[in-house]
Amino acid sequence: MRTKGRAYQQNSAGYYKTIERDVGSRRFGAISELLMYHAQKGQRAPEVAVYPNDNRVKSALTLVKKKKWPLVVHIEFASLSEGEKIKYMEQLEAMLSQNADHPFMMIHMGQLRSGDVQRLIEAHKNLYFITSHANPVVISKSKQPWTQMFDGDMLARDWKELLVKYPDRFVFALDNVWPEHWGEYYLQQVEYWRKAFDALPREVAHAIAHENAERLWKISKK
Repeated sequence: MRTKGRAYQQNSAGYYKTIERDVGSRRFGAISELLMYHAQKGQRAPEVAVYPNDNRVKSALTLVKKKKWPLVVHIEFASLSEGEKIKYMEQLEAMLSQNADHPFMMIHMGQLRSGDVQRLIEAHKNLYFITSHANPVVISKSKQPWTQMFDGDMLARDWKELLVKYPDRFVFALDNVWPEHWGEYYLQQVEYWRKAFDALPREVAHAIAHENAERLWKISKK
């Protein structure tokens, strides 16, 4: 179910009407990422700044809670000023605490480092992290401060330890937006993650690669 677009950015009545219609249509089984802070990406993607306590976020959360869909949070913490990072983090954690029985997914690892991720995992049992963009292929082709989970062609030690310690809190994904992302760019990312999964205990690799997503989004294995 789509959330992005001019109506969302402008906080227009059309946004609320559309998400209510889409949730009620029974055509969808999940909601797309909700942009809370998205830095401008050249001419292709504008800056979006919506605080976690904004009515746009609250309305989407109310609807997905009824459907029991995870809410996918997009906040690029490393792209924020220190003051804004603190404000977003406080509001995010308040939202997590107030909805402790509902799952939240942090796409692109939130542009956070391992220490921040560990603190959030330990503080909030309902927060999960999506691994998109957190690899050398994306980082080498981008000017954005994405999370780097690799050291050379293998998982960095701190990240490997965190994945093994909390295997149920991470979901593997890539973020292939544009046509060029589906060629060599895609294959290179997959190769990094194949090596990463090979280096993890089998049960950890399966949990992160597919089992956590199947559980959280209630995806049938049939």
